[in-house]
Amino acid sequence: MAKKKKQKQNHAERFENLSEEQKMEILSSAARLRKAHKMKKSDRGDWKRNLERGRDHSGKKASRMAKQKPDALEDWTRKAMELADSMNTLEKESERELFEGVVKSISRGGGILRGAHGEITFFLKSELAMLQKTGVSVGEEVYYSMKDDGSALVERIAKRKSIFSRPDPLRPKIERVIAVNIDYVCMVSSLDSPVFNPFFIDRVLIGARQSGAEFVLCLNKMDLEVEDKEQVLKELDYYRQLGVSIFEVSAHDEQGIDDLKLFLKGKKSVFVGTSGVGKSSLLNAISPDLDIKTQETREKAGGRGRHTTVMSTFHYLEDDDLYIIDTPGFREFNLMEISKDELKFYFPEFDGLESCKFSNCQHIHEVGCVVLDALDNGDIYERRYDSYLRILDTLPKSET
Repeated sequence: MAKKKKQKQNHAERFENLSEEQKMEILSSAARLRKAHKMKKSDRGDWKRNLERGRDHSGKKASRMAKQKPDALEDWTRKAMELADSMNTLEKESERELFEGVVKSISRGGGILRGAHGEITFFLKSELAMLQKTGVSVGEEVYYSMKDDGSALVERIAKRKSIFSRPDPLRPKIERVIAVNIDYVCMVSSLDSPVFNPFFIDRVLIGARQSGAEFVLCLNKMDLEVEDKEQVLKELDYYRQLGVSIFEVSAHDEQGIDDLKLFLKGKKSVFVGTSGVGKSSLLNAISPDLDIKTQETREKAGGRGRHTTVMSTFHYLEDDDLYIIDTPGFREFNLMEISKDELKFYFPEFDGLESCKFSNCQHIHEVGCVVLDALDNGDIYERRYDSYLRILDTLPKSET
């Protein structure tokens, strides 16, 4: 017992003597080790049935869970340090020459990165491959060493500045990272074919604000003449009042392309949108050197569009100083880690109003709700309020 206590003290002392980067790496490894352990123990096929029967994901009765030893991160930190010791990563770090790079695309166990050696194939160091799982994302800033065969070995991943993600469509509790370290989330919508969808835009707007990146709206196909064009332009004016940067563009005749390029210069941007809005065509108009595959969609798939981009890819356009991440088209965009009580904070038009009578007011039908009063007086746009209700209906209740 005394020996184990002394070992814990030694690990704690060693941890405090590590550099800040090493501490971050150890803590990240510890968290992922703990998560991997929990996933390994879980009975994935029966988790829902177990939950309904009052059991945890491993199938054990919930009444027994309170008797189990707390799963402390401190214990996993010690295990992460033991793993680092076994791989000699802490001691050998200063012996290797590391280079900075950015992940361009990912595949199983590695991908392509752009760094001091140009665009080269990379692989993850064995323990990173085990701990990171699918966590390595496009736009990731990494540190790599060179292997004898000319490929790169990613040995460290820098702390992320921003994370743009959404839930897995089939397993909502699993986070799917779209891009990291970005300044702008550029949402491409279209005037028509497919029809302008402000409800989808509202979801991506919230996701962008969750990530810490600025939301930018690019309305493509402005060369088209459609009956409801005035209504679409009215929607754009409302988004401008919310502080959204908007660009009315056309990949067909290059309307607004120069202004968009100037705005994006020197910043990292991820382009997202539903299938068929002309995102790939827009990126090719920004830079023909990208040569992204496109497909005519206006008369196909009932105007809904079809995927042309099949994986996220990072592009650096040196002549224009543009950093662009292209992504596959979305058919849906749900939100991560947001509850019903938190949604109202992502609708800035609710700010500045006086407080509601009840602090937990969700602005649905409560007495003394100032948001409903503002809606009746025309101070809040009814379509945006409708969007709030639609999103609210899909969110989980707040934990009490």
